[in-house]
Amino acid sequence: MPSGLSSSEAQWLLEQEKLPARVAGNLAMLCELGSADRIAAYLARKGVKGKRGRPAWCAIAVYLSDRSGTPVGVNREYIDLLVACRTVKISSPEPLREFVRKFDHGDYPGLVKGDDKSPLPPARYPDSIA
Repeated sequence: MPSGLSSSEAQWLLEQEKLPARVAGNLAMLCELGSADRIAAYLARKGVKGKRGRPAWCAIAVYLSDRSGTPVGVNREYIDLLVACRTVKISSPEPLREFVRKFDHGDYPGLVKGDDKSPLPPARYPDSIA
Protein backbone atom coordinates (compact mmCIF):
# COMPACT_ATOMS: atom_id res chain seq x y z
CA MET A 1 0.00 0.00 0.00
CA PRO A 2 1.48 3.39 -0.94
CA SER A 3 2.42 5.53 2.05
CA GLY A 4 0.21 8.46 2.91
CA LEU A 5 -3.06 6.69 2.01
CA SER A 6 -5.74 6.11 4.58
CA SER A 7 -7.23 2.62 4.78
CA SER A 8 -10.40 3.80 2.99
CA GLU A 9 -8.32 5.38 0.19
CA ALA A 10 -6.28 2.20 -0.13
CA GLN A 11 -9.48 0.13 -0.30
CA TRP A 12 -10.87 2.45 -3.01
CA LEU A 13 -7.64 2.07 -5.01
CA LEU A 14 -7.78 -1.73 -4.74
CA GLU A 15 -11.40 -1.70 -5.94
CA GLN A 16 -10.43 0.51 -8.89
CA GLU A 17 -7.76 -1.99 -9.92
CA LYS A 18 -10.42 -4.74 -10.08
CA LEU A 19 -12.65 -2.80 -12.49
CA PRO A 20 -11.01 -3.90 -15.75
CA ALA A 21 -11.39 -7.55 -14.72
CA ARG A 22 -15.09 -7.06 -13.88
CA VAL A 23 -15.74 -5.26 -17.17
CA ALA A 24 -13.73 -7.89 -19.09
CA GLY A 25 -15.76 -10.67 -17.47
CA ASN A 26 -19.04 -9.04 -18.47
CA LEU A 27 -17.70 -8.36 -21.98
CA ALA A 28 -16.68 -11.99 -22.35
CA MET A 29 -20.15 -13.12 -21.28
CA LEU A 30 -21.79 -10.82 -23.87
CA CYS A 31 -19.42 -12.04 -26.60
CA GLU A 32 -20.15 -15.67 -25.71
CA LEU A 33 -23.73 -14.97 -26.80
CA GLY A 34 -22.23 -14.99 -30.30
CA SER A 35 -24.13 -12.34 -32.25
CA ALA A 36 -25.49 -8.81 -32.03
CA ASP A 37 -29.05 -10.11 -32.11
CA ARG A 38 -28.45 -12.44 -29.17
CA ILE A 39 -26.77 -9.62 -27.24
CA ALA A 40 -29.81 -7.43 -27.96
CA ALA A 41 -32.18 -10.16 -26.76
CA TYR A 42 -30.18 -10.60 -23.55
CA LEU A 43 -30.10 -6.84 -22.85
CA ALA A 44 -33.85 -6.62 -23.54
CA ARG A 45 -34.52 -9.41 -21.01
CA LYS A 46 -32.46 -7.44 -18.48
CA GLY A 47 -34.51 -4.28 -19.17
CA VAL A 48 -31.51 -2.28 -20.41
CA LYS A 49 -32.26 0.91 -22.37
CA GLY A 50 -29.82 3.26 -24.08
CA LYS A 51 -29.48 6.11 -26.55
CA ARG A 52 -28.29 5.70 -30.12
CA GLY A 53 -25.08 7.42 -31.22
CA ARG A 54 -24.04 8.24 -27.65
CA PRO A 55 -21.09 6.11 -26.46
CA ALA A 56 -21.78 6.66 -22.74
CA TRP A 57 -25.46 5.79 -23.27
CA CYS A 58 -25.16 2.87 -25.71
CA ALA A 59 -27.20 -0.03 -24.31
CA ILE A 60 -24.00 -2.04 -23.79
CA ALA A 61 -22.38 0.91 -21.97
CA VAL A 62 -25.40 1.22 -19.69
CA TYR A 63 -25.25 -2.51 -18.92
CA LEU A 64 -21.47 -2.54 -18.30
CA SER A 65 -21.63 0.64 -16.19
CA ASP A 66 -24.40 -0.84 -14.04
CA ARG A 67 -22.53 -4.14 -13.63
CA SER A 68 -19.10 -2.63 -12.89
CA GLY A 69 -20.02 0.55 -11.04
CA THR A 70 -17.81 2.72 -13.22
CA PRO A 71 -18.53 4.94 -16.23
CA VAL A 72 -18.16 2.97 -19.48
CA GLY A 73 -18.41 4.25 -23.05
CA VAL A 74 -18.90 1.98 -26.05
CA ASN A 75 -18.44 2.74 -29.73
CA ARG A 76 -17.67 0.61 -32.77
CA GLU A 77 -13.95 0.56 -32.09
CA TYR A 78 -13.39 0.72 -28.32
CA ILE A 79 -14.83 0.26 -24.88
CA ASP A 80 -13.62 3.07 -22.61
CA LEU A 81 -13.74 2.78 -18.84
CA LEU A 82 -12.61 5.10 -16.10
CA VAL A 83 -10.14 3.43 -13.75
CA ALA A 84 -8.42 5.33 -10.95
CA CYS A 85 -8.99 8.67 -12.72
CA ARG A 86 -7.67 7.50 -16.09
CA THR A 87 -9.36 6.10 -19.17
CA VAL A 88 -8.60 2.54 -20.23
CA LYS A 89 -9.40 1.57 -23.83
CA ILE A 90 -10.33 -1.99 -24.73
CA SER A 91 -10.73 -2.96 -28.37
CA SER A 92 -14.36 -3.88 -29.12
CA PRO A 93 -14.81 -7.53 -30.07
CA GLU A 94 -16.68 -8.15 -33.34
CA PRO A 95 -20.08 -9.08 -31.83
CA LEU A 96 -20.08 -5.79 -29.90
CA ARG A 97 -19.06 -3.81 -32.99
CA GLU A 98 -21.96 -5.37 -34.89
CA PHE A 99 -24.32 -4.60 -32.01
CA VAL A 100 -23.27 -0.93 -31.84
CA ARG A 101 -23.67 -0.55 -35.61
CA LYS A 102 -27.16 -2.05 -35.54
CA PHE A 103 -28.20 -0.27 -32.33
CA ASP A 104 -27.07 3.12 -33.66
CA HIS A 105 -28.90 2.43 -36.92
CA GLY A 106 -32.14 1.81 -35.03
CA ASP A 107 -32.38 -1.97 -35.49
CA TYR A 108 -33.22 -2.55 -31.81
CA PRO A 109 -36.01 -0.08 -30.97
CA GLY A 110 -36.89 -2.03 -27.81
CA LEU A 111 -33.52 -1.09 -26.33
CA VAL A 112 -33.87 2.64 -27.03
CA LYS A 113 -34.68 4.90 -24.11
CA GLY A 114 -38.08 6.54 -24.61
CA ASP A 115 -36.76 10.11 -24.78
CA ASP A 116 -34.16 9.30 -27.47
CA LYS A 117 -34.88 11.54 -30.44
CA SER A 118 -31.63 10.78 -32.28
CA PRO A 119 -32.14 10.84 -36.04
CA LEU A 120 -31.43 7.66 -37.94
CA PRO A 121 -28.15 7.80 -39.86
CA PRO A 122 -28.47 8.12 -43.64
CA ALA A 123 -28.81 4.82 -45.48
CA ARG A 124 -25.61 3.74 -47.12
CA TYR A 125 -25.75 1.17 -49.85
CA PRO A 126 -22.67 0.24 -51.89
CA ASP A 127 -24.58 0.38 -55.16
CA SER A 128 -26.27 3.74 -54.59
CA ILE A 129 -24.90 7.03 -55.83
CA ALA A 130 -25.86 10.13 -53.92
